[in-house]
Amino acid sequence: NSLALGGLAGLAILVALIAARKLYRTSQHQLADQINRQRVREQDVILNSSVIGIVVVKDRKFAWCNQHFAEQMGYERDKLVGQPTRILYSDEEDHAAFVRDVLPRLAAGELCNFERQFRRKDGSIGWFQLSGQKMQPERSEAIWSVADITDRKQAELLLRESEARFRAIFESVDAISIQGYSRDGTVTYWNPASEKIYGYSPAEAMGGNLLDLIIPSAMHAGVNEAMAWMFEHKQGVPAGRLQLRRKNGNPVHVYSSHAVVEDALGNLTLFCLDI
Repeated sequence: NSLALGGLAGLAILVALIAARKLYRTSQHQLADQINRQRVREQDVILNSSVIGIVVVKDRKFAWCNQHFAEQMGYERDKLVGQPTRILYSDEEDHAAFVRDVLPRLAAGELCNFERQFRRKDGSIGWFQLSGQKMQPERSEAIWSVADITDRKQAELLLRESEARFRAIFESVDAISIQGYSRDGTVTYWNPASEKIYGYSPAEAMGGNLLDLIIPSAMHAGVNEAMAWMFEHKQGVPAGRLQLRRKNGNPVHVYSSHAVVEDALGNLTLFCLDI
């Protein structure tokens, strides 16, 4: 009897050990699942708080996106997931160009960076900067970051239009020499009237330096100081008479006015108007 009882006790212990091991494994799996769910929640919070749109695309459909991407495109997040990417393109030709030009690069594992237009839900067109790559070489999903650059593109367009208007005005003025300079004195604009006064054609002057072209060596230090002051304060020094230098080395007397102009992108240009 004692042997039988001992055998039963041993069997009970074995069963208890097996049950305990199963319970331990189960608890470990549950703990791992809980940790994974927590990590997913944390990642979701982080990605949704991003000021950049983030989207995962699989088989040309939106598999996942953060809140900012949905807002950029004017959709509710849960209604955008599962939709074909085609809905963001203005026409079939535009979509076909993306498929032709970008998908092979993604398949090759390249990091793709480019700018393109997308159509929002309300029909408006915006400019976006995209950067994307496959998540894993053997899988079809690609993850993209998407930044709305519409305001920047509009500012660039306004800048080009403004520059075109000013250029047309400046080049039609034949009695006033107008030159544009960057902070270090590099020539960025030279109208035809400047050639009449200083002897350099626009082709010769562009990219050259103010000091080398028309400033006598004795004035270099003073001009450098004045340039630094004008760019720092974003305004010209008082107009006045100056003796500068022509291409042939001869002196030329001018009455010079100065203005510092800031464009839509924050770039500063010093304009000199000489008579």
